[in-house]
Amino acid sequence: MAPAEPSQPPYRLPRIKREHQAIHREDGTIQIGGDIYGIASAIDDPDGSLWRIVRLIDGTRSVPQLHAESGQPGETVAAVLEALHGGGFLEDAAAQDSAVLSAAERERYSRNQAFYRWIDLTPRSSAWTVQERIKAATVVVVGLGGGGSSVALALAASGVGNLHLVDHDRVELSNLTRQFLYAEADIGRTKVEAAMARLRAVNSTIDITGEETKIESVADLRRLAARCDVLALCADRPQRIRHWADAACREAGVPWVTGGYVGPVTVAQSFGRGDGACVECLHRRNGELSGDAPAVVAGEGEPPLLGNDEVAASTAVSAGLGGLMVAHAVLAHLTGAPDFGAHGFQFGINLMAPEQQLYLAGERHPDCPLCGARA
Repeated sequence: MAPAEPSQPPYRLPRIKREHQAIHREDGTIQIGGDIYGIASAIDDPDGSLWRIVRLIDGTRSVPQLHAESGQPGETVAAVLEALHGGGFLEDAAAQDSAVLSAAERERYSRNQAFYRWIDLTPRSSAWTVQERIKAATVVVVGLGGGGSSVALALAASGVGNLHLVDHDRVELSNLTRQFLYAEADIGRTKVEAAMARLRAVNSTIDITGEETKIESVADLRRLAARCDVLALCADRPQRIRHWADAACREAGVPWVTGGYVGPVTVAQSFGRGDGACVECLHRRNGELSGDAPAVVAGEGEPPLLGNDEVAASTAVSAGLGGLMVAHAVLAHLTGAPDFGAHGFQFGINLMAPEQQLYLAGERHPDCPLCGARA
């Protein structure tokens, strides 16, 4: 992974990010970061003195020029810049283009850059740092079905530099309603073979490898976790596969993400390097929210919101959403944009009733038989 960013990059020409442009409101506050929850912020400015500084931070002036033109005390200008820097609202208009990414890659990933510049509240020395981290990363995707095919496609399109695919199935006609990597001509081919060909056609600049392997023990996942920065588990069999993944990735110190769908409900679960909730903790909290008693004892069974039915009730929309949410969490672990933290949590959507709250914070369950001993 890429090294940590410097705590205070030297801004030659400081500029408020275009997506975070500031507005001076009639109530005496400066609104910055738009009105998106999680990004927007307000600065009290009853006398308008701070606005006289903020409106000049447009990338055309050096720090000394900001001091001179704002008419405000030097310590006030420095404090404003420090606050905007700490909030992730600043970039350097004089920053050089990435030395890691080619001109063609910068064009390819220009929309990625704009997106991450918007949501990334970690101060960076370059607007390309996030994409550089994606390029340097290795991700293993286990399972190339309804969710996994969308995960792999999104990660390849996003520029993950090394993508390793694992599955043991062949493409069937019924897969084509929701598994976007495959076409009618692929029926009968192994999913790994068909997926590798499709992804290489999508992005020839990344390394794509694969293996036709059936996961049968925690040892299989230990081997895969040891070779990656993040593991995406998109398989639901054998029955205890998610508990195996949790154990293997915790031992390796590797973040992992899983997801699934049951009818109209689709969720993703994200687990960082920290000592927070495990997959069984989230299962038990889901059971408490629904009023069900815990159905899993010492890792037997599967979380009801992730399911493992013989016939997966799903559509292109439900499976695709689940996979794309998993891919988003994988990219967040790789880049810190957004910062999903070190603890396990769940997010999702009920397509039948979008108002349902499916978010679960990542606190360990006191009665968890898998990780309770770590409390």
